[in-house]
Amino acid sequence: MTTQPVCAKVNNKVEGMHFRAYRDKDVEFLDMTSGSGSRCYTRTLFFILCKAVHDLYPCSRVVIDIPVSNGYYVNLVIGHDITDDDTARIRKRMQEIIDAKIDIHRHEVPTEDAVRMFAEKGDTAKVKLLKSYGRLYTTYYQMADYVDYYYGSLLTNTSMIYLFGLEKYYDGLLLRIPDLKKPQELPEMTRQDKMFGIFKEHHHWQDIIGVRTVGDFNELVDKGEATNLINVSEAFAGKEDNRDCQRNIGARRHKARAAGRAVVVGKNHHLQAAVYSAHCQWPEALAHIARRLFRGPGANAKRRRRRIRL
Repeated sequence: MTTQPVCAKVNNKVEGMHFRAYRDKDVEFLDMTSGSGSRCYTRTLFFILCKAVHDLYPCSRVVIDIPVSNGYYVNLVIGHDITDDDTARIRKRMQEIIDAKIDIHRHEVPTEDAVRMFAEKGDTAKVKLLKSYGRLYTTYYQMADYVDYYYGSLLTNTSMIYLFGLEKYYDGLLLRIPDLKKPQELPEMTRQDKMFGIFKEHHHWQDIIGVRTVGDFNELVDKGEATNLINVSEAFAGKEDNRDCQRNIGARRHKARAAGRAVVVGKNHHLQAAVYSAHCQWPEALAHIARRLFRGPGANAKRRRRRIRL
């Protein structure tokens, strides 16, 4: 163990350092080089970030979003666009919370009480989640006057956070966590523009459908709308596939190599059908076109390079 333990595996189940053992158990302590330990550390960082934003912008909304660029993208709604000054203020407030060495308390209460508490705070997403996940008791965590729910264990004190990064990233923030292999370092921040764009488009679909959280999904399932949700999602996916195909065949001419011969093709129904039948797999589509164009090694030279017109 290269760093201090952050959680433990008790009878092969990961528990936080809050856990109390009243009888003999097999215990394996986990540090930051383990996946479970890193996730425990990361959830605690989420908790500190949410409290910092809440302290600075009381009417704000924080959404820990997608893992990207060796960190986590954070979507903030604070009444204006995120600026470098906002990023610096939040980073400073997070460090103040860490330096204050605030204890993190774990509470286990009946789910009805937890639902009532989050409803009073106006957190409808957690209300939907807790109402639908079907457990009699719910565990939530408290840091000073701030409470939140997490699916998994947290650290016991904010002082156990020794390294983090917070950068402005597109229209939100990027929360950086220690590297799993080198816990004393932050991993290099790599740009993943295409991946980020795909996730943003995915969220756009979620907004259209009206399902952004697990609670939203569970609510629709309880209402018997699962089939409609699947059909709408498949329709979106089919539309996106068609758009990709149209983008690929949209150019007037495409140069390709098939069976060692150069082919120049334009848009026509045969090409479009070949692409659709291959599910946008261009090698198969082009091979199909090549078989139609070239009948054998003795074919006329004009047939070796043939132009298909609309």
